[in-house]
Amino acid sequence: MRTKHLSILLTLLTLIVFSAKAQKNDGKSIIEKHKIQEDSDDQFVNIKMTLVNKKGKERVRSMKWTRKTDELDNNSTLIQFKTPADVKGTGFVSIEYADREDDRWLFLPALKRSRRISSSNDGDNFMGSDYYYEDLDGEDLDDYNYELLGEDKFNGIECYKIKAVAKGEKAKTSSYKHRELWVRKDTYLIPLINYYDKNGTLTKKLTSSDMKKIDGSEKYRFMKSEMVNLSTDHKTILSFDSYVFDQGIDKEVFSKRHLEESF
Repeated sequence: MRTKHLSILLTLLTLIVFSAKAQKNDGKSIIEKHKIQEDSDDQFVNIKMTLVNKKGKERVRSMKWTRKTDELDNNSTLIQFKTPADVKGTGFVSIEYADREDDRWLFLPALKRSRRISSSNDGDNFMGSDYYYEDLDGEDLDDYNYELLGEDKFNGIECYKIKAVAKGEKAKTSSYKHRELWVRKDTYLIPLINYYDKNGTLTKKLTSSDMKKIDGSEKYRFMKSEMVNLSTDHKTILSFDSYVFDQGIDKEVFSKRHLEESF
């Protein structure tokens, strides 16, 4: 009888341990750890953007990217193009809100005015790149269901493989049926994302590489990423340089007025 009770007790303890482990490493908790790695009070980086068409012809642009995260975990983002001449002065600002639709504005210096980018434009390409406006947004974890599909290796690195499916209002505006994310176990950065369109067809692939620990910070970042549109064979390569964190950037920088006046 004692042996039977001991066996039952051991079985229950095993189930509890496995349950706790599964709960700790469910899809959302893993993405939460990724978000901790990605977020900071504010951050800035210089970016070289290379657009490559299916014939291999390249167009190169340079820009500055700035983001600030407030106490409610809302992200504000500013992108400013520096070169070449045909895009110099073009800017984009996105301001997230918890209780209403985000503000997004694209400033075109040739027109000397800003154009509002609404949620209906989520699937539009940003400045001729392979990134949609939707891809530029900070991810609100409450807008998605995250399913842990298992574990996998990417370029020899142990990763969690997660399926992300938009829900609620986000599901109505998202260009994707779902995404597959490979999250590194060591830093929780994401080296690979597969994007599936509303028909369930793999349409885009984002790979990131050259991970480095940023000087003066506990943050890790990829120094290069490549977004490929599989239907057009067009790709966008981003190279990142000179990350800076937590400089106390003024929130007024992230406004339509500043976007227009700064150019």
